[in-house]
Amino acid sequence: SVQLNIAQELGRIGYLVDKGHELVIQGENKPEIKVMKQVIEEKCQLYNKYDSYKKPNYFLPVNMLMGLISSQEWQKNGIEIPNLNNQLIYPFYGVWSPTSNEYLNLVDLFMKSFKQSSDIVNTIDIGCGTGILSLIAAKYGVSGELIGIDNYPNAIECTKMNAQVHGQGLKMKT
Repeated sequence: SVQLNIAQELGRIGYLVDKGHELVIQGENKPEIKVMKQVIEEKCQLYNKYDSYKKPNYFLPVNMLMGLISSQEWQKNGIEIPNLNNQLIYPFYGVWSPTSNEYLNLVDLFMKSFKQSSDIVNTIDIGCGTGILSLIAAKYGVSGELIGIDNYPNAIECTKMNAQVHGQGLKMKT
């Protein structure tokens, strides 16, 4: 597939990042990526589990750089969600962003199918990511608990933040 080939090629092109987590680029237009230090330090912690890891200069593939830049913009500006009356969701880096509405429409349609909101007792969002599915369920008035489950800590934090922004109490589990 053409998209796979493009992704593979972008993974081979990249930038040098120094020990202080700064892009080594000449010129005035160097992007400031605030989340990069946090993301790189999380990756370094993974290596430290197995061996003493020294912070060298390293290679950052262009597709990862593009993801960091996109994520930073999404965290700052949010993504408008039609299923939440065009309210905003704020994805974190590494958390899948809800840019496709097909599955959101399906969940919305499913939740509308209940005759009364009291028919919806508990909702579990497995692999909660941004928490978008839980927020759509909350829109219909779940009478019991809304529980978000994910094994990625960044997703848990992202869901908590989005739930707080939207005034919903969600229980989180990893």
